[in-house]
Amino acid sequence: MTDPLGLVFLVAALGFVVLNGVNDGGALVAASLKTPVLRPLTVIGLICATLALVPALGAAAVAGTLADGLVPADPSTRRTLLAAGLAACLLVVGLLNRRGLPTSLTLALVGGVVGAGVGAGESVEWSRVGVVVLVGIAAPFVGGALGLALRGLGAIPRSRVRSAHVVTVAGQALAYAANDGQKTYAAMAAATLAPVGAGVAPPVWMLVVVPVLFGVGAALGVRRARGTLAGGGVLRTRPRDEVAAEAASAVAVLGSSAVGAPVSMTQSIVGSLVGAGLTRGRRHVRWRAAGRLVLAWVLTLPSSALAGVVLGAMLGLL
Repeated sequence: MTDPLGLVFLVAALGFVVLNGVNDGGALVAASLKTPVLRPLTVIGLICATLALVPALGAAAVAGTLADGLVPADPSTRRTLLAAGLAACLLVVGLLNRRGLPTSLTLALVGGVVGAGVGAGESVEWSRVGVVVLVGIAAPFVGGALGLALRGLGAIPRSRVRSAHVVTVAGQALAYAANDGQKTYAAMAAATLAPVGAGVAPPVWMLVVVPVLFGVGAALGVRRARGTLAGGGVLRTRPRDEVAAEAASAVAVLGSSAVGAPVSMTQSIVGSLVGAGLTRGRRHVRWRAAGRLVLAWVLTLPSSALAGVVLGAMLGLL
């Protein structure tokens, strides 16, 4: 890439990959710490491996949705819109985190991209946006229902927790690579004007750089995420709670991937943990902590969309 603006976009996209590792990778690892079967670095390695393998096989429908499925445009315009959406995403996530409200990068990016398209006067695929929003809202509830069912029905015997944990962590890694993690490839593809979507594998160099940078971020983010999810957050977990939540969130996110709708893995994990915890009674769920997370999610989409509209309008004037 030789144009200076393209280099700026590329650096921003690389930083976004690291941030995803901190936010998403840290949460994925932290959610499994109560079941000491796999070391954190092993879990990170597994996520990074699937993050390279799944898109390499051309399973990148979610990346295509984020890159041009919501706001179709020519490649150069698409890059600019995604950059504006990314800026809106980081602004909103940063402000909410400063207020102690950890939120979803996926929700923020969807809102930012759609808002930027509106602000710039581009055509928005509202039917597609509606599907993405509805699936995103449904995913944590589906995860919660599955977590409740798996834990309540005793689908994971105490004697099988350790072996089941290995399978469910692998399932989570696969689900993340097939869905939530693909926003990193959408950002990188837009920055480099590379095609991305179902049946289109990213360039080889991207399949190396993205997992490596994601892994660095994940290693930095484990301690930060530990208190938000399992350690001191929505539920004081037991190993079987965690395994049920891992399985439930993986199924919910993989199901969303089938329709190319990006959803937040962390949202699905939280919903699944709440569902698993309800089998021991409502008092075992920390509703105040869960409520703060829900508040952050509710604020994220409209706030990032509004910020995207402003940034998109500024780009339109330029």
